[in-house]
Amino acid sequence: MTSADDAQPAPSLTDTQIEALADQLLLDFDTWAREITRPVPVEVIAEHFLGYELIVSHEGVFADPDCLGGIAFEDELITINSSIEDDLGRYSFTVAH
Repeated sequence: MTSADDAQPAPSLTDTQIEALADQLLLDFDTWAREITRPVPVEVIAEHFLGYELIVSHEGVFADPDCLGGIAFEDELITINSSIEDDLGRYSFTVAH
């Protein structure tokens, strides 16, 4: 996994651009899934549609209960703090963001 020092800065996007990209992602996912699925299955989108691996951890930075999740774009890895694993709403929100 790359370090935070090696991370690329996020692109600067307007709210309108972000909303348009999110809408397009959902349209693309619905086409891929061959159905409209709501509520949005964020784990399926992350793992099967976008190709990310999801892991749950309580080690390293994730031992801190204030760090709920992180993403390593280069490694296609999303890590979720194990403290929220049983809170479906918080877990889904963290995966989605």
